[in-house]
Amino acid sequence: MISFCPPVCAQTRTLDTVFPSISNETKKDALSGKGFSATFEIGKTELALLKTADSAVRGISENIISAKPSFVFESLYIIAASRNNDLLQVYRALSKVKNLQGRMYRSSTRKADIPLFEEATRIENEKSQTAIPDPQSITTLPKEEEIFIRVKDANFGNCFYKANININERSIFYSLTNNKNIYYFIPVIKKDKLKINLYIEPVSEGFLLYAVAGIDISDFIINNIDIPSAIQKRLNVIYGWIIDGIE
Repeated sequence: MISFCPPVCAQTRTLDTVFPSISNETKKDALSGKGFSATFEIGKTELALLKTADSAVRGISENIISAKPSFVFESLYIIAASRNNDLLQVYRALSKVKNLQGRMYRSSTRKADIPLFEEATRIENEKSQTAIPDPQSITTLPKEEEIFIRVKDANFGNCFYKANININERSIFYSLTNNKNIYYFIPVIKKDKLKINLYIEPVSEGFLLYAVAGIDISDFIINNIDIPSAIQKRLNVIYGWIIDGIE
């Protein structure tokens, strides 16, 4: 369901305004192009950036932290953009699901760069796997939108996700959840146990992308698969998809 609204301009903030207590080292990483990323086991440490953020940003982590996942991932990027910083530019990037297809990652087992998602497409809904095209022309912003996605993962085969987009005058909140079990011969990530929340806001330095991801997984799988590495690689591909789409 989509409800449309005209773009509304809000006063552009700075990185220091959104994260007023950010350390110089983290700020340098965020501005460098490589970004800042960290992985935590829930309950053992606090997210490094969360306590330094304003209330709008802190809200994106609530449903992840409250679920007490096995691991939490936190990232911050400042995306330099050549065009005027506006939310329509971001929304267009998020709408191009097909552009996830063929994006490369480094496979430690194959010792080569391979496509993470061999296929990527929108599908009609949670019950139908019929592929539908991405919109070709986007001129207005929705207040909210729900998108269903199917990808063919290099390791996990067909995976199904639900993306929710919420837009206000200042930012875009993008949430991605696996809406079916993810398999590696057996179910390794149950439905709704992988959540990725993204907060994107145009700032003076470019586009601010702050992300919190959580995954809940059994001890058996943790002991046999390097889950932090596997998930971080997938997150990096998703971030790259958004960053390249905006740039």
